Amino acid sequence: MENLQKSGEAAVRHEPNAPRKELISREIIAALISFDLILGMAVLLKTGLGPAAGLGAQGQIIHAPWIFSGIQLLLFYLPVPVAGIFLPALFVAFLFWVPYLERRFKPVTVKLFFYMLMLGAVLFTLVGNYL
Repeated sequence: MENLQKSGEAAVRHEPNAPRKELISREIIAALISFDLILGMAVLLKTGLGPAAGLGAQGQIIHAPWIFSGIQLLLFYLPVPVAGIFLPALFVAFLFWVPYLERRFKPVTVKLFFYMLMLGAVLFTLVGNYL
């Protein structure tokens, strides 16, 4: 309904500035360039890997990178299928669900829901990182 504008008595539909096929081709090109950059960085940059894991390395505390510290905290307290699969998948599903909430709820409510979800993720990562 936002694309309709009254012109006299009849409503006129305004098309977006770029056609759909052009937008899709731009997004595909951007995705391919991003993929190539990441692949090039992975091949060219050396990573600092530790020693190979062995059976005698039990009892060591292993710390995940900061971005996975929330999931690592979940894995410490919950079963692996719940903490490693179900809850992260539920979080991603909520992220996909947020745009469709605007059809049923006010935009302020949707923004509040999204910000609460992001704040929860940030706080969970910080708690997992510093515990």
